[in-house]
Amino acid sequence: MAAADTRAVARGPAAGPTRTAALPGERGWRAATLAPALVVFLGLTLLPMLNLLVLSFHDVTWAERTASWSFVGLANFRRLLDDGLFHAGILNTLIFAVVAV
Repeated sequence: MAAADTRAVARGPAAGPTRTAALPGERGWRAATLAPALVVFLGLTLLPMLNLLVLSFHDVTWAERTASWSFVGLANFRRLLDDGLFHAGILNTLIFAVVAV
């Protein structure tokens, strides 16, 4: 019994199954099955983030079902930094994070 244990220790832990090279058509099959999920994921995350970035540099007003866009640059961010409610929200978030952790 002790001899079997010694041999098992000498070999080390089981390495698990070895990975073989992909078959010629397997790589394309993997990409084809992953592509629809990747498109949906990017469409639901990347596009809204890009839209938010563009909107953050514009002032958008709606009149009679028509949007009027005017580029304001960093004015929205300057106005945000001058807003007391924003500072209160940041403070509340920091307090919550410290208390929760």
